[in-house]
Amino acid sequence: METARIFKTYKFRLYPTDEQAARLDQWFASGRWIYKGITNTLMAHMACLSMHSHLKRILSRSRSFIRANGGN
Repeated sequence: METARIFKTYKFRLYPTDEQAARLDQWFASGRWIYKGITNTLMAHMACLSMHSHLKRILSRSRSFIRANGGN
């Protein structure tokens, strides 16, 4: 039997200065920019793989059709 793990969490309220708040905004903006860039890259890659798979299937069917109808 597996023992249950107990995780403690803490909540903190931050009161940054104006300079610290500006820096935090920059960090969060950078994080969003990186996340969106990675997401867009992965989506484009997945679309490319999907298109490649689709074209491969069409080509396979075309070859079968050509062979069945007297082609080489």
